[in-house]
Formats: sequence, structure tokens, C-alpha cells
Amino acid sequence: MNPTKIRQQLQNGTTIQEVCQQYHISFKELCQLFLSGRYSRTTNESSTGKLYISFNQGRYILRKNGVHYGSYQSLDDALKVRDYMIMNGWYCSRLDKVCRELGVVRGVCK
Repeated sequence: MNPTKIRQQLQNGTTIQEVCQQYHISFKELCQLFLSGRYSRTTNESSTGKLYISFNQGRYILRKNGVHYGSYQSLDDALKVRDYMIMNGWYCSRLDKVCRELGVVRGVCK
């Protein structure tokens, strides 16, 4: 299964339902393919190969559309926060609460 080909199909008007039927996968599996690190959007590629996460000066930086969502000591922590934000909305104002819930320590949100 080629994520780049799937992305091109979706951009050309193929529906998500049609893609899932063609590749015999569920919508959840399609989402996991794009979030798993095996594929990242060109505009959000980073040094880690993980969507929205880059590595700089010993810290993992979570950033989407130019908004900084904290820096983290481990990739695992950054992934936890990123996945939560993807599922629940990208609200910088909720980061303190989210990090407490996830047991994650982060840097300052700008």
C-alpha cells in the first residue's frame, strides 16, 4: 500500500470510502497509515519523520501551522501530546491540562 498514491487519489477526488474499499482497509486503518510515521505530509515533514514534531537542541518540538505546542524531553511524550491534539483539537490554552492528564512535562507554549 503506497501512501503517496493514496494521497494523490484523494486529492484527485476519490472519496475516503472508495479508497478504503479499494485497499480493503477501514477508515481507522487509513488514519493510522497517515499518522504512523510511515507517511508524513510534505508541508509538515520534520527531522524526526513524525508529523508536526521536529528535534532541535536536545528537545522534541511540537508545532502545527506555525503555532508552538511545547517542547518535550522525549519523542514518546511529544507523540502523546500530538495524538491527543489530533483527536481533541489543537488548543494551546489546554496544554497544561492535557500534559497533566498524560503525565508529560513540557516547555512553554508561545
